[in-house]
Amino acid sequence: EITNPLRESLGRRIHASYVGTAPPGSINEAARPWSELRDDFRESNRASADHLIIKLAALGYVLQPGGSSERLDVDQLPEHLAWQLAEMEHNRWMAERLLAGWRHAPPPASQEEVASNKLRKQNHNLVAWNHLGDQRLRDLQQVRTALAECQLQGYSLHRNVSA
Repeated sequence: EITNPLRESLGRRIHASYVGTAPPGSINEAARPWSELRDDFRESNRASADHLIIKLAALGYVLQPGGSSERLDVDQLPEHLAWQLAEMEHNRWMAERLLAGWRHAPPPASQEEVASNKLRKQNHNLVAWNHLGDQRLRDLQQVRTALAECQLQGYSLHRNVSA
């Protein structure tokens, strides 16, 4: 909270957005309500919140508390930058999973296979961005959700002129 006061609220909002994309009746452990979520999944959402600052800085932007005339509204973020942020988020997620011992698996044929793969720490989305498919849209939605939550919390997006 000292280094990133948005960490918890933003992590929860990122998770809520993810839950909203889960198919009805999903057996996905990561799509449980926050109060029932395993600690590693909660921490993954918090890490995504932490990393938003890093991704923005890499593209020359900074989040600042309060608004100003120089701010860029989230909905004004150029589309190509939103997609770059989404790709960076996918790479962050992949690094997190790989460091935790996860490995690539072929696309599952059923929900049961998805569950079995997760028990073996395997996921078909552990691929380079250009091989990802529809999961790209989830990453894009996550970035947009995170930025919108920042704006709701009173933060504004600025071009970093000191970079």
